[in-house]
Amino acid sequence: MELPADLMEKARAIAGDWTVDTGEEARLATSIAELALAERLSATERAAKTRVKQLDWTLVDDDWWGAESTVGCYEVRQARASVRVRFDTGKMEPFEGTIDEAKAAFQADFERRILAALQP
Repeated sequence: MELPADLMEKARAIAGDWTVDTGEEARLATSIAELALAERLSATERAAKTRVKQLDWTLVDDDWWGAESTVGCYEVRQARASVRVRFDTGKMEPFEGTIDEAKAAFQADFERRILAALQP
């Protein structure tokens, strides 16, 4: 297994602080880097398995959908020939696309906000 250079460099710095022979330092540095890599891969796998729930859209009124979430409220409206959107208490903004595309964009925004708050 080839270990990332940054992990090997850090591991060598740690191993070099101890008074051991050069061969032992190299084995120790490799072991530390392997453990760090395993932890990094484990964190990546956990993040890949993390799923964010879908927003629950409710038809509030004719051509007006809303979804409440832990990060704020999302609104999508069909206004004449255009789609308008709003997040939380912001201003209604035009959206270039369909109602379903606006909902999908808000879902992506919601997922980004949730995942950004997680630690690996």
